[in-house]
Amino acid sequence: MNKYFRSLDLLFQSNYKIVGPTALRNIMKNHLGSNYDLLEAPDYIIDIWKHNQDPEKLSKTAQKALTTL
Repeated sequence: MNKYFRSLDLLFQSNYKIVGPTALRNIMKNHLGSNYDLLEAPDYIIDIWKHNQDPEKLSKTAQKALTTL
């Protein structure tokens, strides 16, 4: 699970200022599906990752992006 979370962290940090939440979620789903063969449950993994994030450690912009993801 840690390898998925590291990938999602990197994708979030590098994209949340550039793309909207729908596009970011699609990027995350595509990455999990193509790199880890998680074609069945990428939304589940993303939701767990999102739930485990600490919004206090994020900037206001990142907090807003995370809540709308």
